[in-house]
Amino acid sequence: MERQVPRSFTQKEEAMPDNLTQRHQPDRSKINMNEDYEVKYWTHALGASRDQIQRAIDKVGNSAAAVRKELGVDQPVQTRSLLIARCVSAT
Repeated sequence: MERQVPRSFTQKEEAMPDNLTQRHQPDRSKINMNEDYEVKYWTHALGASRDQIQRAIDKVGNSAAAVRKELGVDQPVQTRSLLIARCVSAT
């Protein structure tokens, strides 16, 4: 006789957006001002304050490309680790 496994164990569950046990890469094409870790990332990446980013989002929406354009930021600000890596490899 074959053992039956409950359905909940056989189907892959959908990850809930607020499920903190499910880790995944954040969507870097959108800016989420409701998550502190994302605000910290975007303030650093765009070289702008929280208020500047919020005003840009209010004007053009939460698309990272649109906010970059509104703020006049062509490329993301280099992270410290990339800058250090370039300095070390140059010597």
